[in-house]
Amino acid sequence: MRHGPGSGLLRLRAAGHLIVVQRGDEFFAYDTAQAGNDGENQGARLLWRVNLEAKLPGTTSVRGFSQWLQQRPGRFPRLQVIDPFSGDLAELGPVTNTVVCFHKSQTLQAVDPLTGKLLWKRFDLHPESEVIGDNEVLLVMGPQEQSVQVLRVADGYELGRCKVPQADERIASVGRNVVSWQQDQQGTHLTAMDPWAGKELWKRTFAASAKFWLIETDEIAVLDSAGQFAVLSLADGRARVDHDLTPEPNQTDMFVHRSCDQYLLFANSPQPVKGNVNAVPGGYYCPLVGGRICGFDRHNGKLLWNTAIEQQLSFDTTQPLDLPILAMASRVYEQNGQNRITRQYSPLVCLDKRTGRIVHQEELSGSISRVEVIGNPGAKTVEIRTNTSGVKLTLTSEPWEEPAA
Repeated sequence: MRHGPGSGLLRLRAAGHLIVVQRGDEFFAYDTAQAGNDGENQGARLLWRVNLEAKLPGTTSVRGFSQWLQQRPGRFPRLQVIDPFSGDLAELGPVTNTVVCFHKSQTLQAVDPLTGKLLWKRFDLHPESEVIGDNEVLLVMGPQEQSVQVLRVADGYELGRCKVPQADERIASVGRNVVSWQQDQQGTHLTAMDPWAGKELWKRTFAASAKFWLIETDEIAVLDSAGQFAVLSLADGRARVDHDLTPEPNQTDMFVHRSCDQYLLFANSPQPVKGNVNAVPGGYYCPLVGGRICGFDRHNGKLLWNTAIEQQLSFDTTQPLDLPILAMASRVYEQNGQNRITRQYSPLVCLDKRTGRIVHQEELSGSISRVEVIGNPGAKTVEIRTNTSGVKLTLTSEPWEEPAA
């Protein structure tokens, strides 16, 4: 079952059937085309592993990590981790069919993707640099640099420098190409360029009110207050979705979740509340949502449904993405004039992602501390569990029974 973003210290990138997984300062490469069974890793063969953790000879590793959520525009916060003894953890760079790159502190190294054998190293990296690239060149972008270093992938030789958009305008990359989000008097410009070739690849202009959301590493969603909603490919700018929704002048933010068959757009706007509303703890991030949720067919881009959510509810982003049920809940604390809590309750709402219909809702007494969503494909059921209650929904092909008038 696929899960949403938020896998702790794990990062991964893929090239063809090669997957490179980062866990802290360790990197593991797996070949998914060759089955392996070493008692721990089944279904993919471990090709190599590299550990960049610095240790003194004869000592054991005793590490204590500090962690926090790094807020990032247009995407969920990222769990950042720092080792107080050795600084930031390593970062995974480009993964292609000719090279795998990673860096830690001032050291950038490239290894063979199949063997893990070291190809070359450089020791002149800014510790906070971002490294992007393809099979030919790497761009080493310092945190505040617009003139960036260009390296040859084969041997790490510096070929020269090229200009990129400023750091706060760079929002994504595809290979060595940089995607930027820039605002001026004409509106908001979403642009992809090849900095090394000095070439603009594609460009779309939106209203000044537009907000963006990155969908994994290959797509971007854009929504403005006039209701224009688009999902574009980062590689070529082609529209996967292009739809005009009802304008929402009070829109505060938005985000998009993608499953195998759908895009789910959460378009948030202020909702009436009776007290203090808090998210229900769950995965590493549970945003409050309220306003509208829209389902779009991922294959043809058509709007499937548009459902109003007229209260604030939290959504655990680690819910399994491909289950047909979306569960949302929150914890509400009503107060009197002296700011004393007079009532606690937890609304729970379950939405059928196939139709947009709310198929279950209840108000649980007290303050719940978790919501689990468990699918059973064989029984065609989805179970929603909290620490105080549970409900099992059975999926059928029968039409929904409308309540009597």
